[in-house]
Amino acid sequence: VDIDWEFPVAGGLQPGDPRDARNYVLLLTAIRKAIGAGKFLTVAASASPRGIDPILYVDMAAVLDWVNVMCYDLYGAW
Repeated sequence: VDIDWEFPVAGGLQPGDPRDARNYVLLLTAIRKAIGAGKFLTVAASASPRGIDPILYVDMAAVLDWVNVMCYDLYGAW
C-alpha cells in the first residue's frame, strides 16, 4: 500500500493543519495494523524543506517499509 498525501501539515490548495503530523502517523499505524507485517506500507514524501520539516518521520519509520522521496520539479538558479 502506497500513501501519497501530497501536503500533510503544509497544505496545498487548502491551509495545512498542524495536527495532521500526528494524524498522519495514526493513519499509517491503523493501516499497518489492518494489513499486517507481511505487506509493504510505503509513503511518497516531499523533498521540499517546507514539506519535510513538519512531518514526524521518526514515528512513521516504526510502521513504514519504505519512503519514496518526490524530488521532481525541483529547479532554481543554482
